[in-house]
Amino acid sequence: MARVKAGVMEGPITQYLLAQMDRWTGYHNHKEQMAYAIFGFEAAFFAGIFVLRNWPPGVTALPAALLSVVILLMWLLFHTLLRFQLRMRRLAAINVAAVTEALEQQKAEAVDPQALQLPDAEGWKVLIDTFIWPVRRSVVLGDLQFECEAETNRIQPHTISALRVFEARHKIKAMNSSANYAQSAEWIVTLGSILLLVLAQCRVWFA
Repeated sequence: MARVKAGVMEGPITQYLLAQMDRWTGYHNHKEQMAYAIFGFEAAFFAGIFVLRNWPPGVTALPAALLSVVILLMWLLFHTLLRFQLRMRRLAAINVAAVTEALEQQKAEAVDPQALQLPDAEGWKVLIDTFIWPVRRSVVLGDLQFECEAETNRIQPHTISALRVFEARHKIKAMNSSANYAQSAEWIVTLGSILLLVLAQCRVWFA
């Protein structure tokens, strides 16, 4: 028998949506915590070199060219991990928004399948977004199935097809604007990581 939870009739599909909400919310929070932890470790590493001046032990005694390479390699490690966490956090935020909208939908809604058909992002955009710098049009729409929507031109509330439609809508929204899904914070943290590299290299060559 269906149950009622938080004002929503809880049938099998709604139970699935609630489970997805818990899953993506937890995943989003984990990726956010990991991103800020990595950024903190990155800042601590460079502070150890140039503020403490002897951590790791003997590192500042290296020749400038070798120290510059060491700094670059360590930065690449930190930055790559940071970008991956931030990208996954953004995708999790998109999925949380989609599940929330699917749960809140109370009636059938007209949908134009053609409006949700956008080509997947090019591979190089995904690579840049994952490892270097935020690229909002790198969001991959994935394999969306619109057979039912194409036949009826409507989506039904609390269904898997509704969830897929909302996923597409929010991914398109993320591709068209940087003002959603905490992308501004993502840009700031990424820029902060790049500035750490620039400051560290300037300290090596011009101090």
